[in-house]
Order: sequence, then structure tokens, then C-alpha cells
Amino acid sequence: MGSDNMAEDMVEVVRTGLFMERVRRQDGVEPRPEEALAWATRNGYRALGVPDGGWLGPGSLADLIVVDLRRAHLVPALRVVSCFVHQGQPGDVVGVMVGGRWLLRDGRVLTLDEPALLAEADQVARRAWRRLFEERPDLTPPPGFDPTVTRPPAR
Repeated sequence: MGSDNMAEDMVEVVRTGLFMERVRRQDGVEPRPEEALAWATRNGYRALGVPDGGWLGPGSLADLIVVDLRRAHLVPALRVVSCFVHQGQPGDVVGVMVGGRWLLRDGRVLTLDEPALLAEADQVARRAWRRLFEERPDLTPPPGFDPTVTRPPAR
């Protein structure tokens, strides 16, 4: 599975993969959500040549996804994986551990300075839009969009 759906949202990729495969099979039940989640986790590692990643078990790399099930759209979570695959959102993931190392904990990215990265991404994108409109005066910027505005880094 890949997140080339422009939203870069792996939760939506899993859900879409599940539904597309059900359409392909003309089956409203198979595959099950647990299988779709395995495609994105354990099978993703296998595709990259890492046979002991993407699952929690003896000898594995201690990968873990922590989901906050106390969200209105996830209640009641009668079948946790099914509930998350069908109704989950990226913000429901509050923890990610890979190889026994926390990458995201309590909803906060621990491996980089997220606010600074977002501020830099905003500036780069606005420069690209500004350059596009300078090079292509025949294009009209979307209503309300001002590519000259930059946002200061959030701290």
C-alpha cells in the first residue's frame, strides 16, 4: 500500500484498499479490516525486505501503533481494528513505536522539530506558487490565496 493519494493519509489508504478490493472481488465482507491493516503494516515491511517488522511478537522489531479509541467517531469500538479501519482518522493515532523507539508519543512527533518543518514547508510552497503565477500570468490565483503571505514559525 502506498500513500500516493495526494492526502498522504495512510488511514485513508487502508480504508480505500479495503473497499477497492471488496469491489474487485464483488464481496461486501472479504477482505476483513484486519487483513487490510496487515497489508499496510506487516506486508509493507515484507515488501521492503524486512521480514521481522510491522508486528508485535517474539523476535519482531517491536513496532506498535497506539490509537485513542475515546473519540466520538470510534465509539463503540466493538471490533477495534474494524472500527479503526472503517472510521479512523490520522489524528486518532497518538503513538507510534518502531524498533522499540517512540517516533510519536501522546500525539507529538519526537524525531524532528515539527513546527519548524511545517513553517519551512509553508514558505517553500508559497514561493513555488508565487513563482508559478509570475511565470504564468494567464493563471488566476484561487480566491483568497495570497502567495506573498508567509507564516512565522509556530513555537
